[in-house]
Amino acid sequence: MNKKILILITIITVIIIITIIFFRQEKAEKKLANPKVQTVEPTPTPSPSPKTFQFDASTDLEKELDSVNPEVLDSDFNE
Repeated sequence: MNKKILILITIITVIIIITIIFFRQEKAEKKLANPKVQTVEPTPTPSPSPKTFQFDASTDLEKELDSVNPEVLDSDFNE
């Protein structure tokens, strides 16, 4: 009877130790995958300013519109 109890206690102890080791490894993997470190945001770089045009009443807008390359405008909106 005493041998059976000793074997049962030993088996239960081994199972508990294996379970503790497994959960600690899982917890350590989560810490590596998602460390609680303050994230550093990259320094924002200024975007190039768009080219601006100055038109007045004497400007032929139809001529200006015809001079625009339509391929450039289409490519701006394609993903």
